[in-house]
Amino acid sequence: MSGNILTVDVAWMKEGKRIRASARGNELIVDRIYEDGRDGMGFRPTELILSGLGS
Repeated sequence: MSGNILTVDVAWMKEGKRIRASARGNELIVDRIYEDGRDGMGFRPTELILSGLGS
């Protein structure tokens, strides 16, 4: 490794159970499928894992 330190900030959002993750000026929202069937407003945790594996 080149000695760089990677930092990701993670914070709960006020709008329920959403999480905001940010790194290097980029930001994404992690949400869930709600019990009433509506979709969340961001990525699901499983979608992020699959995206990471795919990239």
